[in-house]
Amino acid sequence: MVSRTLHLAHSRIAHARWLTITAFVAFIRLFIFRTVIDVNKNNVKLQAIQPQMLEIQRRMKEATARKDTAEQQQCALAIRALLTKHNVNPLKALKVPLMQFPIFISMFYGLQRMAAAPIPGFLEGGFGWVTDLTVSDPYYILPLTSVALTNWVIRVRACGPGRRMDMTDSCRSVRMVRAEWPRDRTIS
Repeated sequence: MVSRTLHLAHSRIAHARWLTITAFVAFIRLFIFRTVIDVNKNNVKLQAIQPQMLEIQRRMKEATARKDTAEQQQCALAIRALLTKHNVNPLKALKVPLMQFPIFISMFYGLQRMAAAPIPGFLEGGFGWVTDLTVSDPYYILPLTSVALTNWVIRVRACGPGRRMDMTDSCRSVRMVRAEWPRDRTIS
């Protein structure tokens, strides 16, 4: 379906393939923009009530250690009441990734199939140093740019508005990347 949509868009607009792909991604991002805003509002509300949540969770942990089920139930009800009072849901944060995953995974496979098929636009429809869209970026500029932008987004979201990232946050980001790096790969 994605490959058909991209092919139809390219035949109607008659621009380079890379521009059609970029416009399609921008359209999808625009399509889910309202959901992203709603989820971010929910996350801000959750951050505002986090100290209260942590206090209730601390009391629940103590009650669990004492095996006091009545106190555990009271804490669970207090958490539910707090979330209801502020109209937030912690699971709402999963809404955007769950919406994006099927769309972008189908785009990935659709583009992969289109690149494997003998479509002339993919052989000369690139830009700059990537003129052939059927092969990987020979200088790794696009993957490195993607990594840099992803790291920047993680840092901005981890710090929040108006707060600077200190050395501890920076080290935490490095440890996160290092922990996820495959053991059998080396950096060359």
